[in-house]
Amino acid sequence: MNQPLEWQALWDAMDANPDAWIPTTEAMYWEMLGAVPPRKMIGNNFLVGEASRHNSEGYAVYSCFTQFGDTYKAKHMTLKEFMAEFGYIPARELRYAPCSPLWGLS
Repeated sequence: MNQPLEWQALWDAMDANPDAWIPTTEAMYWEMLGAVPPRKMIGNNFLVGEASRHNSEGYAVYSCFTQFGDTYKAKHMTLKEFMAEFGYIPARELRYAPCSPLWGLS
């Protein structure tokens, strides 16, 4: 799927391919960014401010938009998936992560 999609065709493709980043247009990226304040934004990556549905575990599912170079893509994600995708670890989870000594000190 290389043709950038917008609106209903984009939502349908995102539903049909939940694990894939679906190409979209720059106009769609900016339209979604400006529609409502993002739920979360890290760099050029954001979750649309309103959830589209809830998954079977009860988590809100948002439309996520991102910019890869000069291409724009979208997929559905929960906030937890978004944070994992873009490398953020909440502080409350850091205390459970194994820790190595800093600068050779223990």
